[in-house]
Amino acid sequence: MMTLKKLTIGHLQDFLQNVRPLDIQEAEMGGVRFADTPLEELEECRCLVDEDDNVYAIGGVEPIPDTDNVGAVWMLCTHRVEEHPIRFLKASKELLDFYLHVYKILANRAWLGNDLHIKWLTWMGANWQHKTPNDQCQYFYFQRKETPK
Repeated sequence: MMTLKKLTIGHLQDFLQNVRPLDIQEAEMGGVRFADTPLEELEECRCLVDEDDNVYAIGGVEPIPDTDNVGAVWMLCTHRVEEHPIRFLKASKELLDFYLHVYKILANRAWLGNDLHIKWLTWMGANWQHKTPNDQCQYFYFQRKETPK
């Protein structure tokens, strides 16, 4: 059983020792090393762990100011997601459903060089939009399905 927990220093150490290199590369495309991220910026960060507290992913959703219930979703994964893909994808789908009850839309961009990331987002039902001007990334979103009244 996988659970979502508040990120601890121990979880962060486990994550950094097992991170997927392409995920870190994607996170650092903005020019800032992930290891240089101030801890207070990870205050709302959560981690997806198994029953032995092994970290599969870290991430979160940040409200986008001046929008109507839209959140910027992000996630960085460890190699464990490749070792146990079905388990990870099932837990990811549950997380997506949970966060779509909180936010009407979840959105961000994904680096097209991280093939596994693109494949998983597509499997989860991401709606793909335009690419960035340099064609390296593509914007995506997930939208809550409105129930008829």
